[in-house]
Amino acid sequence: MNKVFGFIQRDIRLALSYPSSILMPFASIVFTVGGFSILARIVSPHATFESGRHLDYFTYVVVNLTFMVVINAAVQVVSAAIRRDQTCGTLEPIVATPTSLLEIVIASAAWPMIFAALQACVYLACGLLFGIRLGNVNPALLAEFLLLGTACSAAVGAIAAAFVIAFKQPAPLTIVIGSAATLLTGVLFPVSLLPAPLQVVSWLLPLTHALRGLRAAMTGAAFGSTAPDALWLAGATLLLFPIALLALHLAIVRAKTDGSLSTY
Repeated sequence: MNKVFGFIQRDIRLALSYPSSILMPFASIVFTVGGFSILARIVSPHATFESGRHLDYFTYVVVNLTFMVVINAAVQVVSAAIRRDQTCGTLEPIVATPTSLLEIVIASAAWPMIFAALQACVYLACGLLFGIRLGNVNPALLAEFLLLGTACSAAVGAIAAAFVIAFKQPAPLTIVIGSAATLLTGVLFPVSLLPAPLQVVSWLLPLTHALRGLRAAMTGAAFGSTAPDALWLAGATLLLFPIALLALHLAIVRAKTDGSLSTY
């Protein structure tokens, strides 16, 4: 835990040295939510955007954006932190310390995930201010899908970090996932509106299942109704995490062997 706190202190100091990097994301949230509150007026208030539960368009979008910022961050934060340490020349000293790969992954993601959680809180607060309508929230189901969705996305992010160490470039996987997230995972409109081939691609993305479970939790759904999505995320996480740690280990061993750990 001391190592994790050390990483958090470092990252907070870096963030505070550029105040606009903290303030601008929150300002952007206010304008984004305000814009969707106006856009939602052209959609029928009686339209249902969630199978089996009434969820108006504005609430649907705000809930998706709220949790997408957390789960999407889990995909990108580790590779972004590794890339920053590469260019700053601090990656090699960090790896040379008696710190395990899992500790490096957790510590690198700690502050960015805290910041993403703060952004999610501001999304919800702005949504409530502009009039989203939530049902009886199921806190246990909400925690389950936050944990599963973040863990599965973090495994993908760790694989991307291995790519950064090996090839000194951002992983194209995270770029594709980031670009596809809004279109393919049902953030702005239901996945059912997509062509059939794209629905298959959407089903393969962790964010699709995580958002479906989180929307259900925010509207008071029972555990049984979300079991397929929970099982998909749990299975994908169990499959991807060992692969991610192995990929990171092999990438670091290779970089140490050819002396490229400190290059970028």
